[in-house]
Amino acid sequence: MAPGAKKHMESHVDTSLTTFKWHPEKTRPMFNASESIHTCVNWDVLIESTAARQVMADEILQLKNPLMHEMR
Repeated sequence: MAPGAKKHMESHVDTSLTTFKWHPEKTRPMFNASESIHTCVNWDVLIESTAARQVMADEILQLKNPLMHEMR
């Protein structure tokens, strides 16, 4: 890694909260894009504080849209 690259990445990473929303005609939740504030991050603190709150891909795939009527 080039000198200063780690510091650059730490200061330019997007650590904003990622949220999702339901669309009435989509079966999966959609990414909810919004403006975010960018700040430098202490990776050890960030990873430790968010590990228990991460939603894994397999959990997202199991979600069902409550706005859609169940097909029978």
